[in-house]
Amino acid sequence: MAPVPVPDSRQTAPAIRSNPLPSIEIHTVIAASQRRSRSHLHLSAMYGNTILYGPTLFLVMSIEQEILEEMRDLHQRMHRLFNDRVRERGTSLAQLKLLMLLDRAGPIRSTDIADTLNQAPRTVTEAVDALERDGLAMRTPDPNDRRAKRISLTPAGAVVVQEVAPYRDAFAAEFFETLPAADMAEFLRILKTLNDRIIEMGAPVGLIPGAASGQ
Repeated sequence: MAPVPVPDSRQTAPAIRSNPLPSIEIHTVIAASQRRSRSHLHLSAMYGNTILYGPTLFLVMSIEQEILEEMRDLHQRMHRLFNDRVRERGTSLAQLKLLMLLDRAGPIRSTDIADTLNQAPRTVTEAVDALERDGLAMRTPDPNDRRAKRISLTPAGAVVVQEVAPYRDAFAAEFFETLPAADMAEFLRILKTLNDRIIEMGAPVGLIPGAASGQ
């Protein structure tokens, strides 16, 4: 890979390159918010402008990319925190996500579970095996395909989903208490608009393939 060009050290004004960069490894990246720096990031034409000050490459992040990064960071932090809390009561977020999917979708095939949760088929099989051993899920023949099985909750599995509902509600209440009602209503409106937009761009309307509920 060709080295990043370095401007003359006598140059007082920065050299500005407005076209997106190809994939390049850099050592220091400062976001437009000026709140954090990162090392050894691989970028693939994600940023609109670059500014070179001597040997240091600064990238100006677009507002769209900063929003996406904040959304990603929020999702990861929520995932980890809620996982820590539900683990205290003897379950895991991975197990709970599967139980809640079965609760929403009704009898569903393991291939559809893998597509919905973005997991490998073997991972899903092992997870369902564990739920079956614990008496939380069961496999039944697929009426449309004798070679396939459908997975559904047992009564005990439904109880686990019901028992965790207060924890989810308490977590949501604690998280959103920082926002006034007007901001929450506007945030919900924006999320619905973005969901509509991503569907217009080609994302599927239903998130659970083969679900009895058609969600």
